[in-house]
Amino acid sequence: MMDWNKEAPVNVIRYKDRVYQLFVNWIFDHTLTMKGMKYYWPNLKDAVDFFADTQREDGMIWEDCYPCTPDANYFDWKFGYDGFVRRIEGGFRHLRRAPVESHVEQFFLEALYYTWKATADDDWMKAKLDCAIKAVRYATRDPYRWSEKHQLMHRGYTIDTWDYVSDDQQKFGGAVFTVQLGKSEFGIFFGDNTNLIVGCRRLAEMLNRADRTQEAPEFLSLAGTLQERLDKLAW
Repeated sequence: MMDWNKEAPVNVIRYKDRVYQLFVNWIFDHTLTMKGMKYYWPNLKDAVDFFADTQREDGMIWEDCYPCTPDANYFDWKFGYDGFVRRIEGGFRHLRRAPVESHVEQFFLEALYYTWKATADDDWMKAKLDCAIKAVRYATRDPYRWSEKHQLMHRGYTIDTWDYVSDDQQKFGGAVFTVQLGKSEFGIFFGDNTNLIVGCRRLAEMLNRADRTQEAPEFLSLAGTLQERLDKLAW
């Protein structure tokens, strides 16, 4: 669980005069690592705080954050369209989102849920629910994530939940991580949708715990509807 960083059990990111601890700088890998590290490490909330504090205005969750220099680099070149890269901390940090990735918001929901379960901090969890709702709204509306035809989440053709599009699809963006609306082929990936389904059910549980019971049925209903659509299409 500590193998990602050979020098320390955590990584740190400075943002707006706060230092955040993360097991891995990627929300996907951090969440999976946190499921084990929650038994050994006291600080679990920082990563969720960081990705909530940097959430894009439309609800998108950034995938990772890395040091950089103010000079333009590969990710400015490849992710610089439609706002998939953003510089913070005077240009010395990159917030990035591989355009093909359609699982990121779900892992934010998962990280929030398991951190809440591990810490039992209801007040902290309650403060993150609006970010979680915005993330679901983004995942079910943005054309990079949502199929109007099937009313399910979609992504470019990757081998699995990772970010490598097939060779023939790279001709549109020139990189394994990119997709282009109106050019790239998209498909319904089972895992993106099942993760959103369980995420919506967990979100409803948290809303009920936070005494926002009038909002919980929306996400329970969405989960049920998505499961029906997915089962019909996939099976």
